[in-house]
Amino acid sequence: MRFLTRHRRRTPQVIIVSLIDVLLVVLIFLMVSTTFKQDKPGVLKIALPEARAATPGSGDSEPFIVQIATNAPYFFIGDRPVTFDRLQAELKAAVARDPRLKLDIRADK
Repeated sequence: MRFLTRHRRRTPQVIIVSLIDVLLVVLIFLMVSTTFKQDKPGVLKIALPEARAATPGSGDSEPFIVQIATNAPYFFIGDRPVTFDRLQAELKAAVARDPRLKLDIRADK
């Protein structure tokens, strides 16, 4: 009579080194892919208009610079704060001096 001898099976081994490699690749992928997202919540996207037919000025006179702010005082000529009535008077006087006056408006100072 022959008795069967059972061979003991070895317990399966988990190869940790290859698992760490896979984990690092996944981690790098996640870190790189999250930097692609550029949209930030609460940011307003604005499409600014582009001038196509504008020609650069001859540069013979300085532009009349008017700045419009969101808080008081609301209007500035250069860096000097003025009222709306004073702004109108200054513009009329500047146009009377030079009918081809160049106006530069800078809003939301």
